[in-house]
Amino acid sequence: MKWSIQELRQIASQPMMINESVDMKEEMKAVIPELIDMSPVQVEGMVLYEEHTVLTQLRLALKMTMPSTRSLEPVELDVQLPVSERFIEDGWNSDIVDEDHVTQLFMDSFTIDLKESIRDHILLNMPLQILTEAEIAADEFPEGNDWRVVSESDFEAEREVEEVVNPEFAKLQDLFKDSESSDEA
Repeated sequence: MKWSIQELRQIASQPMMINESVDMKEEMKAVIPELIDMSPVQVEGMVLYEEHTVLTQLRLALKMTMPSTRSLEPVELDVQLPVSERFIEDGWNSDIVDEDHVTQLFMDSFTIDLKESIRDHILLNMPLQILTEAEIAADEFPEGNDWRVVSESDFEAEREVEEVVNPEFAKLQDLFKDSESSDEA
């Protein structure tokens, strides 16, 4: 999945259609050490050379097995990603106006390596929180000796309870106000 600009110029009259399966498990394990397993990435789409630019419009499909962020139990993720990029040759500017979802990138070499683009898009779209179905359904958080994880809403509720002042202590605060005012005089 690597082509030189020269190769792409030769077929510039029509888009090059792609329907390939790419094994990237080892490359991804080098970047994501906690990756348990990964299927080959199914890549479908097209590559088009036009006016010193290369347009790629792809759909990536893969399955990844990652540890749960709570329990470290294996979780299989079904990943479907659209990828739309326009690579602009070094030293050229492009007047081509793309839709908002097309990323424009300047090339630093005379080759297009879609494996780099695939890797980057998988990394950019990794979820921050990975949970098993049981963890999602139970909505329980881990806890241990003198610590526990709470949701943001539970944390805010506990904080509001702490802010409620005991009326007995409020009377004592008034007592200190009198002594502070006499110290200032």
